[in-house]
Formats: sequence, C-alpha cells, structure tokens
Amino acid sequence: KGNLSFFFCLCWRCRIDAMNIIYEMTEETYSLETNTRISYGIAAYADSKDGSTATIIDVIRDITSDKQALLALITSCNQLNLSLIHLREVIDDFLAN
Repeated sequence: KGNLSFFFCLCWRCRIDAMNIIYEMTEETYSLETNTRISYGIAAYADSKDGSTATIIDVIRDITSDKQALLALITSCNQLNLSLIHLREVIDDFLAN
C-alpha cells in the first residue's frame, strides 16, 4: 500500500512538472460588523505546455494586507519559475520577515 501511495505522488509530481505554473494575486474583503479590511493572497495557475486552458491548482488566501510587498513576491516567483511544492515555504519565509 505504501508503494502505491509513493507511485501516485511521483505521477502527480510529473504531471505538475509538465505544466507551467503562473502565480497571480487575489484580493478579498473581510468584514466584521463595521470593520472592513482588504487582504491579498496568491493563486497558482497551471498552464499546460500543450496550450490548453489554465486551471487554478492552489489558492492561499489572506496572506497580507501589504499589496506591494506581495506583488513583488509574486513577480519573483514567476520570474524564477517557482515550483508549486515550494510555494508554502516561500510564503512562510515572507511572513517571517
């Protein structure tokens, strides 16, 4: 059973590696009674190399209210072709600074 699980992970990894990951900013408004705030997150889109339609494969919401800082992070992720498996680590580092 463990080998089958490992095989599935390898197949999924190969599938993701065959796609071009593009990161975009998300924006959401949160309200509680009279208080409202805007928060930004990241959506990861998989654009397959064969030209088929892009698909959202992951969304991380409510990362920060600093739009410019997150935009700079997303720009770097796209320029460096960040693998999806490292996205959460990058966000953890971003929040730690």
